[in-house]
Amino acid sequence: MLCRNIFQLRTNIFNQMTKANVLNYKKRHVLKLLCTKSPYLIQPEKSEVQYDARIHSLLDTLNKLSINNNIITMLNNNHPILNVSSDQLFSNSTTLLEFGFTKDTVGRIIVEYPNLCNIKNDELFRLLDLWRQVNFTENHLLHLLSKHPQFIEFMGKNVLLRISYLLPYLENYKNIAVLLINVPGVIYENWGTLKAKLDYLHTHHIPKSKIVNCNALELSLFEMKTRFKFLERVGVYKQIDSYKKKLAVKNPSITNILCTSDEVFAEKIANVTLEEYEVFCELYKLECKDDEEDCDYEYNSE
Repeated sequence: MLCRNIFQLRTNIFNQMTKANVLNYKKRHVLKLLCTKSPYLIQPEKSEVQYDARIHSLLDTLNKLSINNNIITMLNNNHPILNVSSDQLFSNSTTLLEFGFTKDTVGRIIVEYPNLCNIKNDELFRLLDLWRQVNFTENHLLHLLSKHPQFIEFMGKNVLLRISYLLPYLENYKNIAVLLINVPGVIYENWGTLKAKLDYLHTHHIPKSKIVNCNALELSLFEMKTRFKFLERVGVYKQIDSYKKKLAVKNPSITNILCTSDEVFAEKIANVTLEEYEVFCELYKLECKDDEEDCDYEYNSE
């Protein structure tokens, strides 16, 4: 009877710990403690013991750096970060902190992009130093690499070359940084494809600041042309041949033209039904197939 009462007491304690906001790791940890006191409870599997040991090691390392470790306790036992040595984690996390990332950001980066912890510390330092040599402001650089930590590992001659290609189109490094933050794909996209889209937007006298502050460049050149051509044909957009004339014409903004859903674009911007716009898209594809040179038709090559 005494053993049963003790068992019931421990079971009640454990059940109280299983509220919705209690993390899985903490529940397993409590279960282990209870198991050491009662032979009636099932012993944890060896894999769980190993997982808990790795979690403990990871938490200890992050605690030394005062990094927020709440997210670590939510990892499953297959997460790559659990295979990183404590020394490697400590040295790379220290380098990220010294670069200027906040402790919360470092905690998030190592969980969301654990590859950075597998890079040798000297190489990580070299990559970060290359980014530092780009003429981005401190705030823009930290914002960019915090939002897209994969850029750290990807840094190299190709990135520096892409930035040099973008500079004449976007005028300054601030615009380039903002574009990379909003449309990270431009760092990987084929330059000929990206250049064609930038040239096309230039023909419409779209301000650089407007281009970089929206996700218009995520569209293909054909999708851009389809939107502009449709608005021209329904009389909502007027083609202009100079920036001065643009100031006198009230065309929809690039955000409304290229950064809205098909439904919003059709009904709110073009003032037609979605069905009418969809019919035009199909007809315009056929039109471009018949005259690829004039339309720069890309549909089949995407």
